[in-house]
Amino acid sequence: MARTITAESVNNRNAFNALANEVEGHLIRLVNEWQNRKVWKTSGYGGLTAAFNSAFNGYCADHSYNIPHTEANPTSRVWLNLYCSHNQIIANLRDLNSALKVDLYLGRVDDTGVVDRVLACHQRLTNYTVESVSEAFKRAYELETEARVLRSSVSDFD
Repeated sequence: MARTITAESVNNRNAFNALANEVEGHLIRLVNEWQNRKVWKTSGYGGLTAAFNSAFNGYCADHSYNIPHTEANPTSRVWLNLYCSHNQIIANLRDLNSALKVDLYLGRVDDTGVVDRVLACHQRLTNYTVESVSEAFKRAYELETEARVLRSSVSDFD
């Protein structure tokens, strides 16, 4: 299965990954400041506590994130959402001008909504090339084909 990888898509991914690395570092520092403090409401429908929501919104405002696209602001492009799922603090970063998005895993909260663990940054690659991505897709397809043949050779034992 041949995929068409363009220089534009590779450059966009590299730039977005660089942004994601930067945002993740900022948010991990923010969450670290809240270690052993409540950031997530556990009653009702949940959600960020008012104090932590204020700190998060301040970060977004300082970096011009989450600004609705309007005629006055035609260049808004980054949307950042923070939520908890299965006691994990996760930020979802999206580029509104493309389909690029990534989940940033920041830490964990205990059952009462208190930050009990902050994760380390995950460095995403920012040096992809058209050739390396095309070669990786080609190699993945070859390995998948090889695995199908190998599974077929032992299908009598299923």
